[in-house]
Amino acid sequence: MSTTNKSRLEALAIEVIYRIFDYLDAETILFSLRCVSKQLYSVAITYNRYELDFRYMLKSDLPVIARIINPENVVSITLSDELRTKNQIKLFFFSLSY
Repeated sequence: MSTTNKSRLEALAIEVIYRIFDYLDAETILFSLRCVSKQLYSVAITYNRYELDFRYMLKSDLPVIARIINPENVVSITLSDELRTKNQIKLFFFSLSY
């Protein structure tokens, strides 16, 4: 008999976890929750409602996120080429080419 301890979050149906993800930013999902367990890793990879707002992300996170998320799973992207986020749009499209 196997005794596995699932967290209460992992015991939820995938649809419920998706609803929770709807209220979180991409960095929290990808850099925190995805690393908790294999199940949450799988759910984060298949989650198909990512709204990416790169105005508030570190520039170094942009290529990492572009590699992790399947473009088909993104519903919106906000990019900026302001002083704080200079060349972000160019970097984003360069990251997608890999």
